[in-house]
Amino acid sequence: MNEPIHVALSYQEDLPEWMANEFIGEASLSGLHIGSEKRPIGLYAAFEWAIPTLIAVYILRRI
Repeated sequence: MNEPIHVALSYQEDLPEWMANEFIGEASLSGLHIGSEKRPIGLYAAFEWAIPTLIAVYILRRI
């Protein structure tokens, strides 16, 4: 039976492989089950993060 994944690591292809493997190895020593996934290089969630920031800046400028 597959163990449940405790921590999911999603990283871009330009991250060195040794860095991801080192994190997974260290976290696994504490008994955590790690799932990992490489993603293509690109922007993610940039627009979704910008909208709340822009709204907050607009409101704070009015005060």
